[in-house]
Amino acid sequence: MTFQNMHYDERPMGSPPPVDPECYASRVPLRRPTWKLHSSVGRARAAVSWGGYGETRGGEVWKLVDGEWKLLHSVPNGTSALALPWRTGSSAS
Repeated sequence: MTFQNMHYDERPMGSPPPVDPECYASRVPLRRPTWKLHSSVGRARAAVSWGGYGETRGGEVWKLVDGEWKLLHSVPNGTSALALPWRTGSSAS
């Protein structure tokens, strides 16, 4: 264990774990597990947009905002990589 990995948590026992305020999730019906958590929106978008041959496998990108999940993007299976909502400026909300 290196020094940077050692951290003393001064919060009392029974406290909830510290959660990064930037928490994203991807839901991809053709993947197992269907839901995955991500530390950045870029990783969540990549999970939905990866598919090969210029098409996506589709799914949804969600963001945790004030304790509630909000849908950011919904991408149908087979969408062209050039037509992704974050490339065209459209979104689900």
